[in-house]
This record gives sequence, C-alpha cells and structure tokens, in this order.
Amino acid sequence: MSKPVPTFCNVVFIIDLCLCALRIPLAAISVFGWIAMQSQPESDPMLQLAPWEVISGFGIGIFGTIGYIGLLLKRRWGVALIYLMLLFCVMSLVVGIMSAPLIVENMQQTQEMDEQTERAMAIGAQVGVWGTAGFRVMLMALALAAVVKFQRWFDRREEELADDFA
Repeated sequence: MSKPVPTFCNVVFIIDLCLCALRIPLAAISVFGWIAMQSQPESDPMLQLAPWEVISGFGIGIFGTIGYIGLLLKRRWGVALIYLMLLFCVMSLVVGIMSAPLIVENMQQTQEMDEQTERAMAIGAQVGVWGTAGFRVMLMALALAAVVKFQRWFDRREEELADDFA
C-alpha cells in the first residue's frame, strides 16, 4: 500500500484552493471596475493595465480552483493547471507592481497635500506594495514546493503500483 499524500501538500492545497475560489468573485467584480474605467482617456496607463489584472484574476481563480481539486483527488492533471495558475500569479504580481506608482500619483493629484504628507504617502505605498509582493511570492513559492513534492510522491506511488503488478 502506498503512502498517503504528504500533509504539507494537503495543507497548502486546501489553503490555496480557498484563496483561488475567493479570487473568482473578486475577478468578476474587477470586470465592473474595468468597465467603469472606460470613461478615462485612452492614454491612461491604468486603463492599459486593467484587462491584464482581470485576465490574471480569472486565470488564478479558475485554473487554481480546478487544479487544487484535482490534486486533492490525487490526479496528475492538477499539476499542469497549478503551473498555469502560477503563471497567472506572476502576471498579477507584475501588474500590481506596475500599477502601484500610478495609483499613488493619481491620489496625489486628486488631493491637496503638503510635501510631508506626500512623502509619507509614497513611503507607505512602497511598504505596502513590497510587503504585499513579498507575501504573494511566499505563497507562490509554497504552492510550487507543494506541487513539486506532490509530483515526487505521485511518481513514487506509480513506481510502487507498477512493482506490485509486475
């Protein structure tokens, strides 16, 4: 009898499954934000980034949810979907980093601030962006580590099953 899926894998899969499932309604809401942005001038850089955030949100939600369900059911096809989800995560991370200075600039233009407040806002935005980016990279690294560990477990399990039938 083969060993069960490693606990680390199952824990990461369940946590990420919940996060990916939550991402689907958030991506749907972001579609409305994107539609609302259509009144902006076409040269607005945020308008250029919005579709990429919507696409990455749906990619993370759909591929992640289906992929993690597959992995929890011990199906190899789930691995490929999680790798796709990780690509969409990288896309979303890049879009988030690219949009942060645009958001700060927009806030500074729409609100009257003294120089000290502007500086504080810029520092706070930097801390928020890089803190969030670091957390997201950590989640992606955990997901990657769990998928690689699952692949190794799956390969060993197949070898054991082949030996049992040989």
